[in-house]
Amino acid sequence: MSGKRISAELRSRMEARQKELFERYVNMVLSGVRKAGLSERLKVDRHINDLERTDWEWTFSWKAAHKALVWMQANLRFPSGLCQGKALVLEGWQVFDIATLFGWVSKHDPRQRRFTTGYWQVARKNGKSTIGGGVADFLAFGDDYPDARVYIAASSLEQCQESFSAASNMLTLGWYQGKVIVSDTKNNKQIDLIKSKAFVKGISANPKDGKLPHGLLLDEYHQHPDKKLYNSIDSGRVADPTAMMLIITTAGTELGGVCHQEYEKCKQILMGAEESDRYWISIYEPDEGDKDEDPVSWEKANPNMGVSVNTGMLMDRYDKCKLTESDLVDFRIKNMDKWVMGSTRWASMDIWLERCCDPFNADELIGRTCYGGLDLSSTSDFTAFVLTFPPRNEGEKWKQLYMFWVPGDNVVALSRQLRKPLQDWIAKGMMRAPQGPVVDYLDVGNFIKNCMEVYDLRLIACDSWKLELFASKVGDWFETIAAKFSQSMKSMTLPIDQFKEAYLTGMITSGGNPIMTWMMDCADSFTDSNGNVKLIKPKLERTKTRIDGVIAGIMSYNTAVDNEGQGNLDAKEAFVFF
Repeated sequence: MSGKRISAELRSRMEARQKELFERYVNMVLSGVRKAGLSERLKVDRHINDLERTDWEWTFSWKAAHKALVWMQANLRFPSGLCQGKALVLEGWQVFDIATLFGWVSKHDPRQRRFTTGYWQVARKNGKSTIGGGVADFLAFGDDYPDARVYIAASSLEQCQESFSAASNMLTLGWYQGKVIVSDTKNNKQIDLIKSKAFVKGISANPKDGKLPHGLLLDEYHQHPDKKLYNSIDSGRVADPTAMMLIITTAGTELGGVCHQEYEKCKQILMGAEESDRYWISIYEPDEGDKDEDPVSWEKANPNMGVSVNTGMLMDRYDKCKLTESDLVDFRIKNMDKWVMGSTRWASMDIWLERCCDPFNADELIGRTCYGGLDLSSTSDFTAFVLTFPPRNEGEKWKQLYMFWVPGDNVVALSRQLRKPLQDWIAKGMMRAPQGPVVDYLDVGNFIKNCMEVYDLRLIACDSWKLELFASKVGDWFETIAAKFSQSMKSMTLPIDQFKEAYLTGMITSGGNPIMTWMMDCADSFTDSNGNVKLIKPKLERTKTRIDGVIAGIMSYNTAVDNEGQGNLDAKEAFVFF
């Protein structure tokens, strides 16, 4: 059963209307009538450029595009709101997105889709859940795939409720009423087609199923702490060449998280810096430098402005949100689709990302002079080690390298608690996690010892907390290179100000290390009556934040600045040697 039968005449009219909307949208974006952001323009350019390619196996088929579009508009109803129960009507930008998602197929086998993965990011109230639910319904019941299994996956069953409700209501309010059974309870969300094994099912971050999926809607990906759910289902679709995974999300605050990493990858693909012909991308967002108060910025992030997004209500929301920084951040994320870091943090993350994340070749630092900073956490949490390399010529930035440790036995629990992709960071060599319930101080020591052989490591500034325990474990050699660095408010104020000046002026680069970026955003500050400054974890998010890398980075940078140019300075002259 593939859905409602419609006459050839009606199908022809629907197809003609879809083409008209598609072409009008393209012309509006290219002419500037549609105030599109760079990412949206690049999406359209990508399609146009791909149409001109003759050296590959893909072709754009209106037949394949119409199959999805006609089915959705013939069988689905608006799931909620003022239009609830009425036939689904698609706007031009939605027609373009669905047509390009499903319309690109193999020249040799039209059943083989070009796009197997998609990323769709748009501000709230632009029909994201409605279209996402419609895509899930089509893949399950309209794609002519026998017994199709389609999953709507979120970080929790509660989180996938909006898309699942849209998927079920769109069916039951229309032709599919009485032809599907919907089970929507606290522990189970499933739409079953009667007399068939096809279904749409909602699952959470710890799925017990998800085998052989024909479709996966990865909902609100910015809420996902890691790629566990992504990988769990993605690995099961390798046997189905027509299987599709669509990520739908708004922007968020988790820079360094799995969704933001996916977003950055998609931006690179759109700009041509990376190649991925089978990854479909659609991002609606303002451009860098666009102002919060500019309605043009809102239009770029809200392609449904004037339809499902009321311009007057959006203006009213901005007027209220602009009075409070935390509310303004919420407006930027949800209504402007901007990736934004925390609102009360010590660091300006826009500046950090713009000026302090320039990539560099770490191999070029071999043999160069550097200074370390070691922040020893409790044995069951993070330990951070940072090396700072002074510039050798005018115009070169101070460069930092980072390494972090967590107990191997705690990786899964910490990933869930922090909502960060620790396993990915470990796999990429940014973090170490030897097995055990505590941080392996011997592994930390061996890593530092190796750094002494690779670089001209002059001095390591160390927090006195746990230092003697650490030194007793790693050996006497450590005492020849390490010195205590007081982390009292009075002692830390100057180093903190020093580091802040360095990042604000773009004198330092992290190489784009995502762990350091995350920890920079975590750092809040407290100032006493004497003007002394201390970096702390935010009170309301202490269990989800860490600042160990920032502290180690500040100690390392301060040590490098204070000692550079003074020759082989004896550690005892500058620090309290232990």
